[in-house]
Amino acid sequence: HEEGHLIDYASWKRRCWCRLERIARVLSLAETHVLLVRLPEVISEVGPNEYLLEPVGLGCLSYEGDRAGLGPLMEDLVARKLFKLRSAGRYDEFRRLLSWCPTILQGLPASWRSAISSCPQFGMPVGLEDAVEELD
Repeated sequence: HEEGHLIDYASWKRRCWCRLERIARVLSLAETHVLLVRLPEVISEVGPNEYLLEPVGLGCLSYEGDRAGLGPLMEDLVARKLFKLRSAGRYDEFRRLLSWCPTILQGLPASWRSAISSCPQFGMPVGLEDAVEELD
């Protein structure tokens, strides 16, 4: 660590910026696997939904003012992933991510509605408007 002390995975995932790094990988438009290297010979894959239990906005920050900038960044990551899923016709994954948005954005000055509206070409599949309204 840059401050000279060692951190383990438990302490790493308490940090807001580390949580952001993890969810950026999960919301990646490409490969989404997250590997955890404990020792050179011990590598495992982090559970695919672990990030839901530890939202970025509830992580620890050295400077609390950084939290304000994380909202728009998270909205952008979510919007891009939603758009990709929608464009690819992967509606089950689209709906799942949409339903997780309140949890993913918890603790941040962000909303899933802002994430969706930030992408002007974003269109809802027929019948999904009702599901979206239920999230309010």
